[in-house]
Amino acid sequence: MTTELILVRHTRVAVAGVCYGRINVPLADSFDAEASQIKAQLADMGEAVYYTSPAQRCQVLAQHLASHAQIDPRLAEMDFGMWEGMTWDAIGEPAISVWANDFVNLQPPQGESYLQLAQRVGAFLEDMAQHDRVVVVTHAGVIRVAHALLNDISLVDSFAFQSECGGVYRYDL
Repeated sequence: MTTELILVRHTRVAVAGVCYGRINVPLADSFDAEASQIKAQLADMGEAVYYTSPAQRCQVLAQHLASHAQIDPRLAEMDFGMWEGMTWDAIGEPAISVWANDFVNLQPPQGESYLQLAQRVGAFLEDMAQHDRVVVVTHAGVIRVAHALLNDISLVDSFAFQSECGGVYRYDL
């Protein structure tokens, strides 16, 4: 049995220049228009099981798309630990450079590594094989990792895949 997996990235947010992964940030004023466009893209797909990240920006979109979406913590964005809510300038180039040189294995202070993100996303994907069609509302990091895992792309190379806010990405499991 093949599972159709549809990954939806949350809509735009009303913050810029800030490191946010797990923290809640406000949605942009364009939410209603963006959410309606996403819903139109999913209108002809039929029955599906919906999952969402625990983040408010994902839950709000999931509620707009379906009457019920299951919250799964494995769909949360990467945990940036002490960097959460800080501006990239405040984090500073030296710290960012050290992390960026081995982001797959290194963790931001008190955060998680990209490899840890990949492990939890991989476990989620394995569990989805029991469904015919799954819609997941989540984040860029989760989508990049899923894209890499489903296409046999290295985690290092996964950043070449750009996930746009409000983007809809379809895969077969």
